[in-house]
Amino acid sequence: MRLITILVAALLLLAACQSSGPAKKLGDLNLTLSPQTLGPGENDVRLQITDAAGEPVTDAAVTLEIVHKTMDMGKNVVACTHESDGRYKGTVKVDMLGNWAIFADVSRQGRSLGRSQFDVQVSSSLNVIHPH
Repeated sequence: MRLITILVAALLLLAACQSSGPAKKLGDLNLTLSPQTLGPGENDVRLQITDAAGEPVTDAAVTLEIVHKTMDMGKNVVACTHESDGRYKGTVKVDMLGNWAIFADVSRQGRSLGRSQFDVQVSSSLNVIHPH
């Protein structure tokens, strides 16, 4: 029984590290960013976009800007690529632990739909899966 409890706790902790945060509204779109906890270095970040009916949005142009919340770390903007089913991937680089914000800029058909902010934590205890 104790082993099961430990395994369940470990799975919940792993899920929390890679989970997405609450959805943000941007007009009639729903945006969800994952993961909410990053590690130092390069991190793959995914933004899920759905419309008001819950259908994936596959024709958006997405950029992500990551900003440290208390220090000027310069500009770090990346263009995302559409993976599938309304999921867009970008690789952001962070050089410092602490509280960061990721700003997602979304456009469709050449028209900016706006910007949404997601708060993320950079922790040294996270094992990050680096791209490539």
